[in-house]
Amino acid sequence: MKNHQFQIRMDDKRMDKSRLYGRAKGKTMTQVIEKLIDSLAEIVIKATEQEEMFLHFTQN
Repeated sequence: MKNHQFQIRMDDKRMDKSRLYGRAKGKTMTQVIEKLIDSLAEIVIKATEQEEMFLHFTQN
């Protein structure tokens, strides 16, 4: 698995909330963000008979 880095901007309130959550759960910021991403609905792309593409959201 290849690891990627990314940088995000957020206000102080959200940063503090993220840090507090991580500390309370014993998680790193990476683990907090990964958990959030994993909780998102998956986007599944399917081709119809006419080869049109559409997005279908599924719940985990």
